[in-house]
Amino acid sequence: MKKQNPYAGRIQLPAPPAHRLANLLSRYRSFSIVIVICLCIAGLSAYAGNLLAQSSEMTMAGGDVLVANCDGRGFTVVRLSRTRLSLECLANAGSPQPTATATTVPPQPTNPPPTATPPTAVPPTATPPATTVPSPTPQPQPTTPPTGGSAFLATFDGAPAAPLAWTQVSGFANWDVTVHRRSTGLAMQGIHAHHGPGCEQPPDNTHANDSYEGAVFQCNNHIMTAVNDDSYGVIYLTPNQILDFANGQEAVVRFDMSTLKTSSRDWVSIWVSPYEEHLQLPLDLNVDLQGVPHNGILIDLTPEMTFVPSITRNGATVKYQFNTPGVNWWVGYDDFFIPSAAQRQTFELRLSQTHLKFCLPAYNFCWIDMPIQAPLTWNQGIIQFAHHSYNPTKDNAGTPGTWHWDNFEIENGIPFTIIKSDRRYVDSQASVIQLAQAAPANAHLRFAGIGRNLEVSFDGGGTWQLAQKNLQGNDEYHFSSYWTPIPAGTTSVMFRGSSWGSGEAWQARDITVWARP
Repeated sequence: MKKQNPYAGRIQLPAPPAHRLANLLSRYRSFSIVIVICLCIAGLSAYAGNLLAQSSEMTMAGGDVLVANCDGRGFTVVRLSRTRLSLECLANAGSPQPTATATTVPPQPTNPPPTATPPTAVPPTATPPATTVPSPTPQPQPTTPPTGGSAFLATFDGAPAAPLAWTQVSGFANWDVTVHRRSTGLAMQGIHAHHGPGCEQPPDNTHANDSYEGAVFQCNNHIMTAVNDDSYGVIYLTPNQILDFANGQEAVVRFDMSTLKTSSRDWVSIWVSPYEEHLQLPLDLNVDLQGVPHNGILIDLTPEMTFVPSITRNGATVKYQFNTPGVNWWVGYDDFFIPSAAQRQTFELRLSQTHLKFCLPAYNFCWIDMPIQAPLTWNQGIIQFAHHSYNPTKDNAGTPGTWHWDNFEIENGIPFTIIKSDRRYVDSQASVIQLAQAAPANAHLRFAGIGRNLEVSFDGGGTWQLAQKNLQGNDEYHFSSYWTPIPAGTTSVMFRGSSWGSGEAWQARDITVWARP
């Protein structure tokens, strides 16, 4: 049973107008003069209106001030919805009462023709639509899982006395965890990760970590990812589920996640890509790794706390953001609630071959609700949850982040086999791994590696073969994602390779075996 998150869906009023104005002016500086002029005109109009009649006002939580023309009488506030409040004037000798209504609604797209924007490390500046539009379109509530696949739920129950590394958490038995930093060093860059040494509440309580295993950990019945790298680092969490959206069906993914974003250079993302074409370490920035899958869908969290999609087809990527119908790229989740490390919100992904949605269901809002103009040529894919760290303190961008996760649900998923190995990495000093069980038929050896001519042997060194890769870049200074068929019955694998660059040692790490049913 899914654990109840007492904070999910809690209604909070938005930040004060002055705070929202400051955010807008900082995001769209080139248009600040126009905005200020418009606000001055609006302010003068409001002042003139108040001269004509007495008004009552009440200061609301969050700093908003709602004004109602009640001829000097008081009024009561009635919540109509998340974005709508009704101000009802108090009775006076039984006379009919006027009602003033105040709304706080995030702006919505005006649906011009879509324009593609290539992926960039920092989103370009753009102007949000200036028109007044209705509230967000109500979204359907969760439905019965579609037929054709199983339901998956991972709740990560467990309350250890201290932060527990993922390798010791039973809930990760059916997950692949990859922890990457650009270096081949055997330790991570240090971070003060959320939760104290005794799993005390975040964000004020932290504990120090510099191990790969401790970068993903459990406390208080949920899991955390914590990564810090002054070059680039990333954590990928992959459940053993293939999303199945064949035959017109829809795959649905829900998960609970914290929302405190501590740096504009620390963010989360989601990849969905075909099982046979996926990369263990996909990245759409030219700062590390070997690029993106040949086909796939990326949902990226931006510095403004909004989500935007990209679709890659046959190696060509289109980012859907500005002027794309169905993409509300300018609405941050801080428009709905105060970002928090301790309070997790539920996010929902819905995918078919012809439609993509990514929503905040408790607030009846979707960042992405767009048709896929040319239907996807693939109808099954794995899903990867990522936490990126790209020098998070640079240029006063902030501090290294910890993200909290829980309650992963997948409707219409097909389980596949993930077999762990006994070593996190191999190199020239220790080059053999043992598998937890024999490889089944139609399996692949999966690992991240760096070095020239990486080879593997499945028969104790009797024969060797080059390790294979899916389509990706070929920069020898970056780790690559390897995907090599492995014979059924294999229980041990040997590795060898040659140095790279100016003599750096080869390395393979995060080694598992995957097999479709």
